[in-house]
Amino acid sequence: MDRLLSLLPLLACSVGMGLIMWSVMRMPSGHTVPPEESVAVPERLMLEPVLSGLNADDQATRLRAQLQAVMAQQSAIAAQIESLTVREIANSQEAAALRSTPMVISRES
Repeated sequence: MDRLLSLLPLLACSVGMGLIMWSVMRMPSGHTVPPEESVAVPERLMLEPVLSGLNADDQATRLRAQLQAVMAQQSAIAAQIESLTVREIANSQEAAALRSTPMVISRES
C-alpha cells in the first residue's frame, strides 16, 4: 500500500500532462501558418510586372538597376551599423575609463 501511494504523484503528473496535451491539440489554434503564396511580399522586393513584356536584354538592364539600388541601400545600412558600432565602442571605453578612475574625496574645512 505504501508503494502504491508513493507512485500516485508520479501517475497523477503523467496523466495530467497527457490530458493537458490532449486538450491543447483539440483547441482551435489562432496561430496558423499561412500558405506561401499568401505571404505578403514588400512592394520594393517584387519585380515589376512589366518585366514579362520585355526582351531579355531589357529585363537584364532593369534587374541590374534594381540590383544597384539594393546594393546602395545595403551600403548605407552598413555605414549606419559601422557608425553605431564606433559610437558604442567609444561610449563603453568612456564608461570603463570613468570606472577605473579613482575617486578623490577631499575634506576642506
